[in-house]
Amino acid sequence: VEAQRAMGHQVLVRHKGEKRPLAADLERARILVTWSSAAAVAAVLSGVPVRCSPQCCAYMVSMTDRERWSGVLADHQWSVRELADGTAWRALNVGTVAA
Repeated sequence: VEAQRAMGHQVLVRHKGEKRPLAADLERARILVTWSSAAAVAAVLSGVPVRCSPQCCAYMVSMTDRERWSGVLADHQWSVRELADGTAWRALNVGTVAA
């Protein structure tokens, strides 16, 4: 952080539980740096480049591959059992009106 500041870059450090919305900080961010955080997912989906550890779920994503990555991430939200027994369908259709 200090090295980036010494080079003239503005650095904003967020701590878990911040009251300020992450989206507000991402609007003006040039990059998000984290070890492993859900904030990395929000950044990628907002178009903000991410640098993170291999333990982070956003590690393998590049800005040119964001759509494929978000599809893979979505594909892994439900187990085969949840897809087969209708759990996923019901959860995704809460509040929808049947045609």
